[in-house]
Amino acid sequence: MGDYFIQNYNSFEGFGNRKICIQGMPGIALAGKYTVDYIIKTLSARKIFDLYFYDFPPQVLIDLGLMNLPSVYLFHYYNELSGDDLLLLSSDFQPLTHYGVNALSLILAEQLRKLGVKLIISLGASAVNIIVKDPKIYASATSPSILNTSFNTPDFERFADGVITGMNGVLPAIIGREGDIQGVILLAEACRYLTCDFRAAKKLLEVLEKTLNLKIDYTEINNKIRELDESIERLKLEEQSRRQPVRDEKTNYIG
Repeated sequence: MGDYFIQNYNSFEGFGNRKICIQGMPGIALAGKYTVDYIIKTLSARKIFDLYFYDFPPQVLIDLGLMNLPSVYLFHYYNELSGDDLLLLSSDFQPLTHYGVNALSLILAEQLRKLGVKLIISLGASAVNIIVKDPKIYASATSPSILNTSFNTPDFERFADGVITGMNGVLPAIIGREGDIQGVILLAEACRYLTCDFRAAKKLLEVLEKTLNLKIDYTEINNKIRELDESIERLKLEEQSRRQPVRDEKTNYIG
């Protein structure tokens, strides 16, 4: 028995100029995952497959009373504005172990290579301790050529040195190691204390829209940002009310 199996496979040939994979696995503040899931939903992308891997957490996901195993899922969207095929890759979880991260990255690299992908753009977060109103985007790549062309604009800052952990870093590095496929990592500043940093995700959507000539509807994510801001303001008011001094009626006496 292998380490994975694939179900719900739908035939895919693609007819665009390029096949570009946009990856966003679960990570800090779900910045990458939420971005990919948002594109899948708002552009009504078509599923290619679900991949089940044996180093995922031993859990089942319940939706409307139905059980589902955690999976990696791949969707397709043909972008008429650019003529490119976009393959949208995300997952319910990342593997539990270091071995699992590397093994699953190799498996997915092989699958994407078979599908003809020539560029993978991986999305993630650069963790900060505050909510950033206008997050920066840091870019790194497997080759100087693409880093100095498509991702060398005022929208991106160079991720000069450091470490990127998890599949959002490992997969583009693995698939780009032979040079025939290019890998790019985009990290948005995201608050580590938020379950999901919607501003970070929106910033990733904006740079993808500009770089890949996409058309994105921001209505839902703008609503999420507004709801988050309102929740934070309510918490601030509650904290202020708790800190206000309470009048001690017992001190008002004659004696």
